[in-house]
Amino acid sequence: MINAPGNQVYEQGETISPVSIGVSDPDGDTLVVTVTNLPPGLSFVTGQVQGTVAGGAAAQDYSVTIKADDRVNAPVTAAFTITVTAAAPPPNAPPEISAPDNRAYDQGEPITPFGITVTDPDGDPVAVSVSGLPDGLSFSSGQVQGTVSADAAARDYAVTIRADDRVNTPVTAAFTITVTAVAPPPNAQPVITVPGDKTYEQGETISPFSIDASDPDSDPVEVTVSGLPPGLSFSGGQVQGTVSADAAARDYAVTIRADDRVNTPVTAAFTITVTARKQTPPTVTISGPTVPQRGAFNVRIAFSEAVTG
Repeated sequence: MINAPGNQVYEQGETISPVSIGVSDPDGDTLVVTVTNLPPGLSFVTGQVQGTVAGGAAAQDYSVTIKADDRVNAPVTAAFTITVTAAAPPPNAPPEISAPDNRAYDQGEPITPFGITVTDPDGDPVAVSVSGLPDGLSFSSGQVQGTVSADAAARDYAVTIRADDRVNTPVTAAFTITVTAVAPPPNAQPVITVPGDKTYEQGETISPFSIDASDPDSDPVEVTVSGLPPGLSFSGGQVQGTVSADAAARDYAVTIRADDRVNTPVTAAFTITVTARKQTPPTVTISGPTVPQRGAFNVRIAFSEAVTG
């Protein structure tokens, strides 16, 4: 005979008062008693249901079955219900972050966007930021997305998620994105890093700037630069010099050519604009007597530049 207890109601995370399960056999046979479908965290020990309801137990009704077996007759069963209710969040509870699993991508790989889940137990609005992402990836609208830059460093990136509800101290969580190097294809063409367009004045001495060309598979590369304004030259990997005073004031289409002697040479271009030199009008200074004169007197007229006539 089973004396099932009445239905019980507990909260997630609650430590319960032990509940006895009364089972007896009219003719004194030894009984084996089992209790199944208890909420996580509860167990049946020495005739009692006891323990602490797990904080993550589902908030629902649990139909608990009691089974008594005297090894002589067919087992008998009885049931009762344990209802688990959701625990109320504490006031001003901090945000909770569900960090994603670690991920691995190749240099240059477009990734499948994945979400960053952040919740606040008491419904405060939460500002979420993500830092430490590899170059080319960004966090927007709750997702990490983008394409890993082809030149992103091949290493482990410790990515930090920060959640701030403006009430509690911000909370953080972390995961790792591993970027792996991609081997260049055999006989890859040189790669030219094109400088930005430039503007100089006739007669201006320029600050030297570099022309960079690299080869993915380390072949030696010969770089030539053509189309420079008069007075400028390319040497030692840099464009340098002084724009000729009589260089035409116009746009100069400058071509960079990189040749690794294996592939067809590659080219790139940028523009140097030469502007007319600013003209400063001459000035004149007149000096002479500082008091009234009755006869002829001398004055000195000085020009800032040579004059004729």
